[in-house]
Amino acid sequence: MGPEQLFSRLKAYIKKEWIICFCSAIVIGLAAHIYKLTNFLPNWDSLLNLYTNQDKTDLGRCFLMYACSLSSYYDLPWINGLLSLVYIACSAVCVSELFHIRKKIPLILLGGIMVTFPTVTSTLAYNYTADGYFLALLCMCVAVILIVRYQKGFFPAAVLFAFGLGVYQAYITFAVVLILIYLIDQLLFYQINIREFRIITSRSVISGILGAMIYWISLKIRLLTSEGSLSEYQNVNEAFSLQSIDIFRAILRCGYRFLIYFFDFSKGINLFLVINIGLILLLAVLFLYAFKSKNMSKTPWRLGMAIFCVAMLPFASYALYFISYLMDYHNLMVMCLCLIYILPLLFYERLSSVTKEVCLMKWGILILSLTMVYYFVMISNISYQKMHMAYEKSYGVTVRLADRIEQLPGADQCSEIAVAGCLPGSEAFSYSFPPDMTGITDSYIIRKQDTMMHENVLQAMLRDYCGISYEDTTEEEVQKIYSTEEFKKMGCWPEDNSVSVIGDILVIKFGGEIDE
Repeated sequence: MGPEQLFSRLKAYIKKEWIICFCSAIVIGLAAHIYKLTNFLPNWDSLLNLYTNQDKTDLGRCFLMYACSLSSYYDLPWINGLLSLVYIACSAVCVSELFHIRKKIPLILLGGIMVTFPTVTSTLAYNYTADGYFLALLCMCVAVILIVRYQKGFFPAAVLFAFGLGVYQAYITFAVVLILIYLIDQLLFYQINIREFRIITSRSVISGILGAMIYWISLKIRLLTSEGSLSEYQNVNEAFSLQSIDIFRAILRCGYRFLIYFFDFSKGINLFLVINIGLILLLAVLFLYAFKSKNMSKTPWRLGMAIFCVAMLPFASYALYFISYLMDYHNLMVMCLCLIYILPLLFYERLSSVTKEVCLMKWGILILSLTMVYYFVMISNISYQKMHMAYEKSYGVTVRLADRIEQLPGADQCSEIAVAGCLPGSEAFSYSFPPDMTGITDSYIIRKQDTMMHENVLQAMLRDYCGISYEDTTEEEVQKIYSTEEFKKMGCWPEDNSVSVIGDILVIKFGGEIDE
């Protein structure tokens, strides 16, 4: 079979609905993210990962290096970004196929919401690893389809779950929430019986357990062969040793974080809050209409299971709290919440009558969804502008420092560098629009030394942008410097004596809190 014949045969299997959803995600995704894809807009982590083999086994991400290998291990805005959009678009197609969405409006909006959801923007802020993460997302979507469509699909689904977990553990919550929404859809509109409900549930549980086992074994093998250990970052070491399990606290944190994501009144009334209030009110109306129109009261078990699945959404969305209640959930970890915003589109697809109330509900879904996409696109572009300004400000400081170093007697004899304190606002790792956008800041991206990378951002910028290379200092050497009279007499940047030579070490004192 030649290439033409193969492509012709493949074309026969590609549905037009898939093309609509895919193209929608790509086009709307470019509207939201093309500024990031066509510009180098690094954050503090990016500057330390211009090239990295992505071996993050110490974080439990034993397959990340394989997921990122398709885009090379360089931070390439266009390549990594475009692959990310393709993976998200394919994930949107999987979701549309899972729910048998055929109408053009929900297909277009589904692709648009998934590709512009704020988690996507936060993930693209860490562009060097974004494509790997979104490949994990695609694996989770395919795994769910295998579970619900094929009798023996739970085993290949388990392999995909294991791979996804080994790339970025947080995406397992996307699969769990997707399965819950699938069950809700089946209970409301397809009237599945108890046996079918049990089969889907049991397949999901078995596949999840098998996937976790495969992942755990793979991680252990990687740790043994690399002679590594799990990091303390995000309490990963405690999470894998099951030392931070507290079911009661986990339940409270899941409920609180879910509510605060949608209803954060601390920042006043804003469009995101209005959208979320509108979303919940609209979903309440849609569910009540579905319960009534489908006579759910006549089948109490279906009604009870539908309500139970809805009630489980907050706990599924933040399920990692059940492994470690100390975990710091941030915006990169909540991609599953985009499925809550997609829920109204399922009702748009299922509502087939032409009554006045149905028309009003459809108009409500359309207007709300368009407003969501518009707001998410705005958040993306503002975020990238913030990243641009933060990078330019930090680059300017680096050039000024390089000039100061070149004029400092004895600096050319130094082999090591120590950076004390930090610039104002440089420790912020997120910017709240809302929602809280991890990886974005409107301040400096020159941060304190990253103990995981064994390098500080300024050290990397001086090397990569100014050609001035220094080795890092040890913690013992830093403490000795802090105790010297020369250091105590130093002023904070940009004072004349904020850059000094102490012994054979170049010392830069930014100010702020200094860990002595």
